[in-house]
Amino acid sequence: MLIPAPTSETRGPQGSLDLALGLLAGLGGVIGIGLAILSGVFGVRVASARNAKAWVTAIAASAVVAVFGLLVASFVLLALPRNPFHPFVTFIVIPVTTLAYQLFAGAPAPRKDVRPHN
Repeated sequence: MLIPAPTSETRGPQGSLDLALGLLAGLGGVIGIGLAILSGVFGVRVASARNAKAWVTAIAASAVVAVFGLLVASFVLLALPRNPFHPFVTFIVIPVTTLAYQLFAGAPAPRKDVRPHN
């Protein structure tokens, strides 16, 4: 059976494969948002344990930006007949900020040896 090309009036899945892939994409989005939140929580815990207040603020601000981006994306997606991107894409900013913390400030500073050398 030949499935016609989607148009702006097309709604819903066009076949069983389309339905299965759509459900998998939804499941992947939910897992991805959970992992993004989890990495943000762990990043805040590690940064606060190391007393890096600027990085705690940066990771928390990235979470606020992600939620705001999700709200903006929902308005964009409601206005369009076909979704150009997944709405959870905005949550990538949380793990990226946590990764930046681990790369730039995560390594402990080298300690100076205070013993005299003989």
